[in-house]
Amino acid sequence: MEQSRLPIELCERVIDCLRKPQGPWWSRYSPLIERLPYREGSEKPLRNLVACARTCSAWYPRARLHIYYTVVFNYPIQAELFMRSIQENPRLADLVHELMVYLPGEYYIPFVHGMLTKSLRNMHTMVLPLAGTSARSYPPHHHVLVTQFHLTELLLDLPTSEESTLLYAFRVIWSLRDLQILTVYLSHKALVATDTLVRRMRSLRRPSSCSKLKVLTVRGYSLPQTMAILPPFPFGTAVEKLCIQLNEPRPDEVPAEYTASHAVMEQIRHFPLLQELRIHPEAIIRVPTSTVSWENISITLPLILRALQSPGKLTVLNIMVNGHYLGATRDSLLSNLSQSKVDEILRNFPNLAVLCFELAESATGGRDVAWWEEKLLDHLPALRGVLPIVAKITGRWSSRAWKEDSVQ
Repeated sequence: MEQSRLPIELCERVIDCLRKPQGPWWSRYSPLIERLPYREGSEKPLRNLVACARTCSAWYPRARLHIYYTVVFNYPIQAELFMRSIQENPRLADLVHELMVYLPGEYYIPFVHGMLTKSLRNMHTMVLPLAGTSARSYPPHHHVLVTQFHLTELLLDLPTSEESTLLYAFRVIWSLRDLQILTVYLSHKALVATDTLVRRMRSLRRPSSCSKLKVLTVRGYSLPQTMAILPPFPFGTAVEKLCIQLNEPRPDEVPAEYTASHAVMEQIRHFPLLQELRIHPEAIIRVPTSTVSWENISITLPLILRALQSPGKLTVLNIMVNGHYLGATRDSLLSNLSQSKVDEILRNFPNLAVLCFELAESATGGRDVAWWEEKLLDHLPALRGVLPIVAKITGRWSSRAWKEDSVQ
């Protein structure tokens, strides 16, 4: 490449663009599907990087950095081949920063092998999509082996309907001493909070668990029920950035002893250092009328804001709304927002610079930012001249995003 007209620095910048960038901290639940570009079925970025590595010896070092940045195990043989590779070339292990392990129920992937825990010194992020697997197939004390990695970030797709998997996941979470960033996507219907299950879960948590956790994203419609199972303050008290989904279970799914909202509020109340709060309110379909309700905004949102122990510390508040698949209306959203009286509550947040709403809209015939900002201010009049309201259109749906829009 001595005759190349392009400087190597420019070529390296092009190679850097081939790797899909990491999303912001609050959307790292999608890593389980989207963020890691080398998952089976989405290998084009990897093929392009391999092509760069083969094209030119001067490109090889840069391409190799990205090829090995994230390692994905879908099958046991992949773990075995990777261990053979780093045994033959130990320098490859230093390039690994993230490990993603799919754990299918029919076989076990040995991702906590001693060679990996000792060799992957720069690997601080682990992604475990646990849906579709059962922790009953793991060796005894498997969670202890996971903690031999020096993890500071953990991402979990956690099926809360499987007791053994739920117990395993929180054993891992509560055993990681240096955990700073946690993303949990709670999938499936949650278990009922029986006395036996609650006692068992609470016996697992250590006093020092999550003591260094600073960034927390927890989403999934089973969050309220799952929180009722967990011990008090399962995510510690040091969180500074929180992204949380607001939704109540449908009436036909609520057990008689349901008290989960209280558990959620208690956890938030014990985040005295919270500086950034991002909330995903979900509309609820009422059965059997199929009407859409935004009670998460009119009731739950003000409860969360009042639960904050140190309102003076909050500097960022984002409310991310997506009514697309539920057929909600803009008017119902705005009406419930007005009923919430959050404008009066937010007058007591002296360091909040802006109130931001992130919204989805229809690709054609939708409302623009100016329309939303005017309507939001009309429905939150106590903030006029006190706190700026900013609207962002973060998604454009090819079909209708709101019920009143015409079907394209």
